[in-house]
Amino acid sequence: MAKLSFDPTEWHNWHEWRHVVGFEETSLVGTVYFANYVVWQGSCREAFIHRCYPEITVALMSGTLALVTKACSCEFVGTRGLYALEELLIKMSIISFRGGRCTLGFAYYNLSKEDELVAQGQQEVHCYTRSGDALTPATFPLRMLDAFPSASAHGTILDAIGDAKIFVESQVKDAEQAAPADGASRRR
Repeated sequence: MAKLSFDPTEWHNWHEWRHVVGFEETSLVGTVYFANYVVWQGSCREAFIHRCYPEITVALMSGTLALVTKACSCEFVGTRGLYALEELLIKMSIISFRGGRCTLGFAYYNLSKEDELVAQGQQEVHCYTRSGDALTPATFPLRMLDAFPSASAHGTILDAIGDAKIFVESQVKDAEQAAPADGASRRR
């Protein structure tokens, strides 16, 4: 498996999520089940959206907006892992952004062991609007980007906003070209 392509020590802005490891998250020998690291990525992302952007939470809960995880990964970097009742800190930041696609980076720290870096992970997330059962690619709500105003490893947020505007303009242009010229279908 390829090494992850980011260094969390270079992040200037991130969202933090804390968690105390429960016994139900561990194996018989006391270490955390690997799948929980991926579950925690989702919990961190959801807590960020809920805390910082309640209006986006409403759109997600109503079903008009969907944030779909297309890929995720997690790689252990420490030798010890995490055990029950240890305190975990996950830092999440944007690694790359392009219109309706975003890659989030996650750094897992064991606060019970002098902030030891335990693992790193990534999620590729795509944004969609929903109408009935149909999902349509969409740009991320630009308001979400103000949480990460610094430069990422693959460009600045200003570049990301520019990309989003270009994407929206292209969607509008495509919709206008697909619409009948006389507007007859809109009059009904």
